[in-house]
Amino acid sequence: MERINEARAKITEESLKIKGALATFIEETINERCTTEEVANKILDGKKSIKDLINEIRNKAKEKAVNNMAAISDEEVREMVLKYYEIDDAKSQSADVVDILDLI
Repeated sequence: MERINEARAKITEESLKIKGALATFIEETINERCTTEEVANKILDGKKSIKDLINEIRNKAKEKAVNNMAAISDEEVREMVLKYYEIDDAKSQSADVVDILDLI
């Protein structure tokens, strides 16, 4: 669990440094799926960052642009986040998560 918390803290710190809706969306997407040591290790490997991912997303938008206008859906961005961090959505969601309110 310590590794998972460390990964979530890293992603949150990166997002806060960038300050923006896209960075926050990426942070939330990753933190929702960071429920296993395997995912945490991928985040903590030091090879990837939210800043670099945002650059990739911008480049993708430029490729799709028509008359200098482009739109990328939340779902497309979510897929790019998972692919970038090599997160298998099915595996990351399979961890048992306990809602603390269920314990009260």
